[in-house]
Formats: sequence, C-alpha cells, structure tokens
Amino acid sequence: MDVSTVTYFTIFLNDKAGQLATISATLLENEVSLHGIWGFGTSLGNAQVQVIPVDPSQFKNVARNKQWSIKEGTCFYLHGQDKTGALVDVLNKIAEHDIFIVALDALAVDGQFGCYLWGSDEDHVELSQVLGLKSALM
Repeated sequence: MDVSTVTYFTIFLNDKAGQLATISATLLENEVSLHGIWGFGTSLGNAQVQVIPVDPSQFKNVARNKQWSIKEGTCFYLHGQDKTGALVDVLNKIAEHDIFIVALDALAVDGQFGCYLWGSDEDHVELSQVLGLKSALM
C-alpha cells in the first residue's frame, strides 16, 4: 500500500440546489483538475464541499478570485491493489495507537482502491508515523 500526504480544501457555502454544479463548472472553466470532490450538508442551510486539487495553488487562485470561503488542510491518501479487507490492517494499527479518525472516504475501481483519511490535528504527526511516512506536512 502506498501512502502520501495531500492538500485538501473545504469550501463553505449555503446548502441549496446547484451549488456543486456551479463550483464544478467554475473549476472546469479554469482548468482546475481534481483528484477528488464530494459535498454534504452540515447543518440547516449550510454545506461543505471537499476538494483535493491536482495543483493546490491553482485552486487557491480560483477560490480567491471567486471569493469562496475556504479552509486548507492536509489529509492522507492510501492506495493499492484492492482485496477484501484492504484497509483492515492499517485501521487496526491506527486503533492500537489510540488515534481518532475524523473521516475516511474509500472507493475501489478496476482492482485498485483509493482512500482519503483525516485524523485530528493533534494526532497528525503520530498518524503520519503510524502510516509509515517519514515527515508530516501540516
């Protein structure tokens, strides 16, 4: 399994129809390529869109020009050959170190899996070490 640290952005917006379509169209118009995008409502009338751009600087420029309310952070990307229980060992290892997982999104396609994993800020360095990374970007 390969593990890396990636930059993600949270876009904060009103929870109404068409928001994700508007953001996606804006990113297309500005040729911003993405590794991942997903959105969800967070509370009455509010929503978040998580974006993992190929080029974080390019995304930030577009977000600034569009005056989007964003927050930048880092998470982990795990990927490898898909098999039953592909994440069990790493999740058990994280649990053994009593590290809290804030969120996890995983998907398998054509025999490969990809997983984005978020830990708490205070556990970021330890989580990096548990995942086998030599340094932790924050």
